[in-house]
Amino acid sequence: MTQKDVQDILSVEKKVVKKVKNKAIRHKRPKGMSRDLWNLVSNNRSTTLSLAPSLNKDEYSKNKATFNKGKTRRWKWMSFINSARKDNLQLNHWRRAKDFQIDAEYQFSRFNKKMSTLDYNDVEYEKLPIDKSWTKEETDYLFKLCKNFDNRFIIVHDRYNNDLYNTRSLDELKDRYYSVLASVKKTRNAECAVYSFNIQHEVKRRDQLEKLQNRSKKEVDEEKELLIELKRIDIRKKERERKAMDLHRLMSLQKENKEMKDKKITKNQTPNQTSNKGQFHKVVGVTSTIKKKLDMGIPVESANIIKFPEMKTNGVSLRSSLMRMPASIGQKKIKSINTVLLQMEISFPTIAVKEIVSEYNQIRQELILINELRNAVATCEYELEILKHQVMTLNTTKDVNINNKDT
Repeated sequence: MTQKDVQDILSVEKKVVKKVKNKAIRHKRPKGMSRDLWNLVSNNRSTTLSLAPSLNKDEYSKNKATFNKGKTRRWKWMSFINSARKDNLQLNHWRRAKDFQIDAEYQFSRFNKKMSTLDYNDVEYEKLPIDKSWTKEETDYLFKLCKNFDNRFIIVHDRYNNDLYNTRSLDELKDRYYSVLASVKKTRNAECAVYSFNIQHEVKRRDQLEKLQNRSKKEVDEEKELLIELKRIDIRKKERERKAMDLHRLMSLQKENKEMKDKKITKNQTPNQTSNKGQFHKVVGVTSTIKKKLDMGIPVESANIIKFPEMKTNGVSLRSSLMRMPASIGQKKIKSINTVLLQMEISFPTIAVKEIVSEYNQIRQELILINELRNAVATCEYELEILKHQVMTLNTTKDVNINNKDT
């Protein structure tokens, strides 16, 4: 039995609860917005927007164009004569009635700018350098064309009468015009600036320009590759020069450190210690002879050398930290040094005695010097081969014999 049946038996009246319908919020169409646009925008407005409206009340209203309500200006069909023309041609155009003036100058005539040309007389022409290929009549004809076409030599060359006169190229016309012009200016004023036209240079320039324009795609690509290779050669050259400078600085300072160290050893070392260190000097003795040969004629310059850490802090410190390689040495050099030390059966010192630390750092400096010398020799041999090849290409009839020992 349900609750509804119990209520019917007990004749209990039902409480009818009217459902309250949520009235949808109707948004009014903004003033000035068309109905079609509002129907498209207002369809999905089930939820209210969280942002405050950023438009004004009359944002969608269209401003109507406001025209001047005054009287329109009067225009007249008037005739005019262009003062830049010499044939007195009369044309017509529309002009405002209030701007009408009798014998008014045409407003666009000021743009007719003419180039001022230089004329000569018979006396000045007789003083010109003699050129048998040109007559006075042909020179006058050339100057007349240049005056009519404002020294536009392309047009002058096109309009030149080759039937009446000799066939002339564009460069010949320019050469004759500027040579006569320079001579006349010099006779009138010796200090005036004169334009010098070099016909040989102009012909060569045009030929080079034509060759440049007529290049094929293959030739253009080949030229780009050559330019890239030239940049690479310049970079390698600068790198070799930098390495050579570093090598010279390293050798000079290495020699100074060696001399200072020998002086300290002779003062502080006992006879037994000097005899035990003879084996080490035999290993490194090769580099001393190389340095003596390369130091001859090489300018000594002050520069950086391998600087191992020093004990500058107060308190307790480990002497083994003095054998740490500085950060300025690259990993490639460090690996090569370690490889040579393994080949020489020299292991990392387990006991960091003062003498052992100094000798171990010294041998590593010597190894770096030998490595730099080896790279310098390889670079010199490479440059020597390039020079031999260049000499052989220039002197094909003679054999080139270059002794490496003499060089």
